[in-house]
Amino acid sequence: MVMNVYIEFPRLPTVSLLTILFCFGASVGWAGPSTNPMLTLYAPTTGYEPISFLEFGNSVGGAGDVNGDGYDDLLIGATLSGNPHDEHGAALLYLGSSNGPAAWPDWYYLGSNAHEALGYQVGEAGDVNGDGYDDFFLASGPFSVGFSGTGQTLIFHGSSNGPAAFPDTVLSATHTGAARYPRASAAIGDINLDGFDDFAISDDLVTNTCCTGKFAGVVFVHYGSSNGLSATPSWEHWDVENNESASFGADLSGADINGDGYADLIVAHSKETENGTVEVFPGGSGGLTTNRITISPTEIDLLYEGVGFADSVTGLRDIDGDGCDEVVVGSPYEGSYFDLTNYLPVINQGVVSVHRYATNTGLFNLIWHRAGPSNDYRLGQIVCDAGDVNGDGADDLIAMAGYSDNYRADLFTVTNGNFTAASTWSADTIHDNWNTALNKPIAGVGDLNGDGYDDIALGMSADPAHGEPFLNQAYVFSAVLTNLSPLGQL
Repeated sequence: MVMNVYIEFPRLPTVSLLTILFCFGASVGWAGPSTNPMLTLYAPTTGYEPISFLEFGNSVGGAGDVNGDGYDDLLIGATLSGNPHDEHGAALLYLGSSNGPAAWPDWYYLGSNAHEALGYQVGEAGDVNGDGYDDFFLASGPFSVGFSGTGQTLIFHGSSNGPAAFPDTVLSATHTGAARYPRASAAIGDINLDGFDDFAISDDLVTNTCCTGKFAGVVFVHYGSSNGLSATPSWEHWDVENNESASFGADLSGADINGDGYADLIVAHSKETENGTVEVFPGGSGGLTTNRITISPTEIDLLYEGVGFADSVTGLRDIDGDGCDEVVVGSPYEGSYFDLTNYLPVINQGVVSVHRYATNTGLFNLIWHRAGPSNDYRLGQIVCDAGDVNGDGADDLIAMAGYSDNYRADLFTVTNGNFTAASTWSADTIHDNWNTALNKPIAGVGDLNGDGYDDIALGMSADPAHGEPFLNQAYVFSAVLTNLSPLGQL
């Protein structure tokens, strides 16, 4: 029998398998987080037998403040974890404190099914039951090899004692032909301003008999209530078309794009063989409808050649003080041309673009864009709101780039609506084995140490199946003002 455990752990020695790196935000005069991490966490081993936390760091996310102590908390996914190696997957919770997270988890949850790969995505769910404590989610992997069922997303409520031993709500596929559920899971804010945050899940590849010869994707939204999220969807939207590479729901986010106080749903509709779109569904007192506002690649196509607009999306909290949030789009396969100077083709630079809704026209305008600096850089694999890492009042932006075992992440700080490249992390600057697949190994995770500056977590998970060794060292690094040497080894 597999046990799902809620336990406070003693101070145990940790023998490391895989790594999580943190960069803590810093104050005025700051030029950006160092490429050296402030803290390194490793998968716990001693005292957890027979569980093995494999692929620790395959995903990271902020949990919000789950126990109401004033410090944000951290989630780490370990998708190949098992008892001992059956790939149930797991997620571990590290509570924040004045010193940041400790080196051992305060809580963990092990998946219930072999090959489920729980922890594929982890993150904050908002406050779905309105009790004042932040809630969080753990999602299983939609691409899991050997898993015969559909995936699920588990919702855990926060409390003064932290999360319970078992999920408060289990969100499972209810539609026929579910194939990649949950492709994406996301907190989207309060869509209908009823005081409860809402939650979205997608399946971007539905094999449904109603759609013979067609390719369907679907997004489900579950509204919050005093009891939390309903197990059945409150709203759903389907997209059916002929393009087999279409991926409606490839990524999800939420933001208030028009400043009316209602959260809006942001959906990435990517297509491998042609440009995709971003669909924004406005919130309102009655909840979501079929009304949508489309962000098309028209302006990007005038600047860059290539296809693949809208692989990833995120809302970015109001950066210019106009009361409206922005939408960030990652397009890693945009930016292809022939270099006439060197007579070489340049492909897949990748482009990150920021779009602002104009209330007078009802359309989105491109306000900023950045292409990857080199061939196959593939900027925009992931985009996410970093939070306010330098304390200037504006949220900053993370964009992930790369492929195979050569991933990078770029931080862009935002001041008065202007974007500045601040830091770049890469496998070379951190470790030779920063590896990922289709999950999110980088995230803004809130203020983990209560210093007033938001922090960033980066996961590095090696894959022995591809000849990569497990990582086996842990360091705690000093502040982020300069690249300083490590303070000590764990």
